[in-house]
Amino acid sequence: SSDKVFKQRIFVGFNNKTAPTVMGIEGYAIGNSSLPTFMKGCNYISVEHRYFGKSIPDSLDWNYITIKQASSDLHHIRELFGQIFTGKWMTTGISKGGQTAIAYKMFFPNDADATLAYVTPIKNGIEDNRFVDYLKSASKTECGKKIFALQQFAFKNKKILLNEFDKYVQEKKYTFTKMKSEKVFEYLLLEYPFAFYQNCFDCKLIPTRQQHQPKLFVKLFR
Repeated sequence: SSDKVFKQRIFVGFNNKTAPTVMGIEGYAIGNSSLPTFMKGCNYISVEHRYFGKSIPDSLDWNYITIKQASSDLHHIRELFGQIFTGKWMTTGISKGGQTAIAYKMFFPNDADATLAYVTPIKNGIEDNRFVDYLKSASKTECGKKIFALQQFAFKNKKILLNEFDKYVQEKKYTFTKMKSEKVFEYLLLEYPFAFYQNCFDCKLIPTRQQHQPKLFVKLFR
């Protein structure tokens, strides 16, 4: 029926009623949330996206996961906590969370005084060729050529670098449940150009061909 509801997971960090409030908007699930250091002195609300993590109804009807509905979730939370937190409000999100933050600002422009979105791709359709076209164009630049040379070197010296990668994985206590570390390493190398440009990395950080020596590269890798 139309009156069915389900629980949505949020975390709340309380400072004081009149302090600014930052709403961290997730595009997916949230784990154990903590207050980002640059937001000290603020109230902080972290919101899980509907149909992800623990914010899932007992039956998944995909008609109820539109961007407007997700924005309405945020608006409802804003209305509830707006009765408690009376200071300025800011919304923020990263990647799909950033997309959701922008959509929320579009549907409910008066809910927040400011919106800060990071790494926020806005697609023009199910298949957006602009991403592929951009990467093709970027690959022809000097920076793009450095990235490709780095990938080639890493694949040719995979045995040495994989040993270092495994040490790093153990130190960080990462686990891979569906594939071996070698396959993860290969995927990371293949996806590196996209990650590089998505996160606006500095091309100066990429080793030059003269630095493409296994022992020296291992130090850079670590």
